[in-house]
Amino acid sequence: MHRTLRFFITSIFLCAAFSAEAQERTDWALKAVEYERAAFNAEDPREAAEALSEKAYCYRQCGRYDEAMSTLGRISMYQLAPERVDDVLYEKELCSYLSGDFEGAASYMDEAAASSTPRRLLLDALVLAGCAKWDESQAKAVELIDVRYEGEERDAALVELCSLYSRVPKLKKEDQAVLRSFFPPLGHSYTGHLPEGLACMGLDAAAVGWIVWQCLGGNWITGILGGGIALNASFMGGLERSVSLVDEYNRDALAGFNALLRDILLSHDTAE
Repeated sequence: MHRTLRFFITSIFLCAAFSAEAQERTDWALKAVEYERAAFNAEDPREAAEALSEKAYCYRQCGRYDEAMSTLGRISMYQLAPERVDDVLYEKELCSYLSGDFEGAASYMDEAAASSTPRRLLLDALVLAGCAKWDESQAKAVELIDVRYEGEERDAALVELCSLYSRVPKLKKEDQAVLRSFFPPLGHSYTGHLPEGLACMGLDAAAVGWIVWQCLGGNWITGILGGGIALNASFMGGLERSVSLVDEYNRDALAGFNALLRDILLSHDTAE
């Protein structure tokens, strides 16, 4: 009886917790719909632009960064008040960064006016690091530390920062992966996936073995056609996989570096 009662109490608690979380997500989605309605009904273009800006913010809160970017793209920048232009560009840069489009985020950073606010310096440092522009990123990070910290706190942060930038990740190159892929499993081992490369090499060897076996048996068409198709699929598939592994490796390396950078820059308090 007690076990059954505990089960029901636990179930009610979990349902309430998940319902609250779902309701919170739904609220942001509903607010986005409301702002879309406001933008549609707005008679003043500036009001419509502001409504779309708020809608994009709601989507960002939901983690729907692509939809936020799409909404921001509908804003006519010339309809905004001059002081709001940089805010919208900041949102574009932030949403691009959060969606993993570092190059796109950097383009919005170039459009914005130079700013020394903590939130802008933090985002710029992370975006530039995501683009592997280490010197520019470090300059922004140092500027942020100068703005936010003083005395021993500043000195300690600078020491950590210099140590971090002295060991930036060495990114892999796609052309190197392609070149090595002609000699399986070197393409996969280039990014640390040797077992997968060995499996790919095994498939290539099996396809070649099939061609030889069928040709020796006089089945030239079956051997060359069937084996050639299999070899092309395994070899080209391995090559494409090697390139995708480079992208994954670089993305993970940059994400790890940015996490460490963010910890240093926000180690004492929080910034918007």
